Amino acid sequence: MLKRIALPLLMLIGNCGSSLAADASDAWSHDWSGFYLGANAGLAQSGGTASGAYDWSPSNIEGASLGTNGSDGGSLSVGVLAGYNWQSGWLLAGLEADINYLGSEQSAENLLFFIDDSNSRLSASADWYGTLRARLGFASDRLMIYGTGGLAMGQTELSGSFVNVVTGTMWGSGSDSKIQLGWAAGAGMEFAIDDRWSAGAEYLHVDLGSLQVGYQDVVPGFSGRASGDFAFDVVRATLKYSIR
Repeated sequence: MLKRIALPLLMLIGNCGSSLAADASDAWSHDWSGFYLGANAGLAQSGGTASGAYDWSPSNIEGASLGTNGSDGGSLSVGVLAGYNWQSGWLLAGLEADINYLGSEQSAENLLFFIDDSNSRLSASADWYGTLRARLGFASDRLMIYGTGGLAMGQTELSGSFVNVVTGTMWGSGSDSKIQLGWAAGAGMEFAIDDRWSAGAEYLHVDLGSLQVGYQDVVPGFSGRASGDFAFDVVRATLKYSIR
């Protein structure tokens, strides 16, 4: 859903960019240079996958997979940001950092009746993320459009278990939680409301890498593992205040 929203936004940004390049000789009056603080709010949707696999002689068994039967609903993304812009004529460059609450969680279950009515469970979540990105774009009076990219960091957690649903016996389970580094890239636009305030819209793709978990085994001859890729798309509104 978010990608369907982001595509028209990027097309509009591209059209505006062409117009700005063609009209680069026009006069501009709003000055985008200097420090600013702000806030953002929007929606994030997972684009990553996670799956569990279990070894139990004589067969290897694939378990729950978030890519096929897990919840893939959107989650709230809200945070604060700070940055600095350099403007030379119509060309604008900048550096921006943000920190955001995410609260994204997905879970999946698979009943495997051919192995003692066992239940494969898998959960993946990301509590927060932050980015440090360069920005490069065009400024024409009150309108500014840009592309952006840089580093990302966030908290990721992956857990899985394999349980006999009849007896309640835990065959094996495992979990891990890490702060991971990754990357972020996207595009956006801003409109200056007055000399101090500006509002905008932005699309970001954030990739926090992957996480692997080995299970602590309970039943002899059983071993398990889970792996997940943590990536998501964000469409958000921004509100910024210049402190130059």
